Amino acid sequence: MDFEVFESFFEGVLVLDQKLRVVYANPSAKEILGDKLKIGEACRGLFSICESCPAKFVKEEGEGVQVYDV
Repeated sequence: MDFEVFESFFEGVLVLDQKLRVVYANPSAKEILGDKLKIGEACRGLFSICESCPAKFVKEEGEGVQVYDV
């Protein structure tokens, strides 16, 4: 998939694989997360919502979700 469309988004966008590793982060996400963000590593701990990770829902229901962690 070509993620170029996300490059100019003001919002931070992360794309995760099935093992919850970050495979893509747009420039806004990189700016927001700074040194905590590591491409190829798990997203666990990047957000306050990690204790109730929405990825479980995605795996169970087969549907995508949008998560806003402010």
